[in-house]
Amino acid sequence: MKEFFRFRFYLLFIVFSFLMVPKTVFAAPTFQEMSPDGFSIEATSDSTADNKFKLNLRFSGAESNYKYYVLFVKANNSKVDFNKYVDKNTGAIKYSTEIGEMNIVSNSGLVLIDNAWFIADGYEYAYIIRNRANSTTYEYTKGCIAVPKPALSSLLNERYTIELFPEFNKIRISPAFPYTGELGSSNYGKHTVAVKIALITDKNIISKFQNDATDKYETLLNYAKSSNVKVYNLTDSGAEINAADIDIVENGVYFIYTTYNDPDHYYRVIDGINVIMGTEEFFTLSVDWENAVTAKKADNTLLYIILISLVVVVIVAVVLVKIKDKKEERAEKKKKEAFMNNFINSVNNPNRQGFSGTVSQQPTTQPPQQTPSMPQQPAPPSYMPNNNGYNNYNNGMNGYPNNYNNQNNNRF
Repeated sequence: MKEFFRFRFYLLFIVFSFLMVPKTVFAAPTFQEMSPDGFSIEATSDSTADNKFKLNLRFSGAESNYKYYVLFVKANNSKVDFNKYVDKNTGAIKYSTEIGEMNIVSNSGLVLIDNAWFIADGYEYAYIIRNRANSTTYEYTKGCIAVPKPALSSLLNERYTIELFPEFNKIRISPAFPYTGELGSSNYGKHTVAVKIALITDKNIISKFQNDATDKYETLLNYAKSSNVKVYNLTDSGAEINAADIDIVENGVYFIYTTYNDPDHYYRVIDGINVIMGTEEFFTLSVDWENAVTAKKADNTLLYIILISLVVVVIVAVVLVKIKDKKEERAEKKKKEAFMNNFINSVNNPNRQGFSGTVSQQPTTQPPQQTPSMPQQPAPPSYMPNNNGYNNYNNGMNGYPNNYNNQNNNRF
């Protein structure tokens, strides 16, 4: 129980001691105007060893024993409440690399600001703020100084860099200027570009490039902007297109139109247009305008299949007709032979009314047999009542020569 009270005593002592420590009270900062004369900021866009672009804002006019800050504003002489940039706990200026915030000037004289300043619309005017070490008095320029941004390339096809990776089936688009998506930027991956890629089907545009017209890229840019094709929305830090989605036409010229997505009108206009040419395997950056095509060659495979099928059908039809004709010919021949046989049978039929003898067919290769001369016998009756009578008649006729010879022998 004693230990419990002892613990409470120690706890109360600590809390009381903390409350009794005097807080440091910072004097409220004061701001006063100074002349902007002698201050300047030069903005340049410098390429790096890895083919990137770095924004450099070099500050001039600094004096020793001062810290300098730069505040960019969208319009000249915009009214600013500088107190909101002071940390109330420390009385110091709050700064960062963001646009619209206080940006500190380094000891080497560079304004530390994100590359987004280059692509942002406006912010080409700045206040200069300074103060001495351990002082709460700040000076700011009476009015802004102008800070022009580096100009974009006047050549529309040089604003973005195109890289081809056939082994990965990829097309990479990179800004050829300082951009916010660089690794290490506080805005890395936050900003996106809209990319269009499609086959140029307008022969007039092809002709302009073939004739090296001065407005060829401007014409192509307007053509690409109005084209109703797929749009790839990609981060400016890794704008890569999967070429597997593209129907590659050999010797076809493709435009690549790139601009920043800008629903809030944040960016300056940074449109760019590039061209690549389709090959049998992938794309190439070397465009042969003289041999450029505006459409895919017709695939005649289906036509060939249809034609071959028609030929086969015709041949089969002809063969079937021939077979049918042969069958009909044989059937007609059999029909005729059956008719002749029926005719012959009907003639040889003894029951046929008006029968007067038999019709026999003798071989044409054998001569007729000679029979002994005999008295002419009377013709058989024209009508025989039945086969028995006919047979008796034949038997009588067959026995007639023998009877005749026997009678003659008895006579002599």
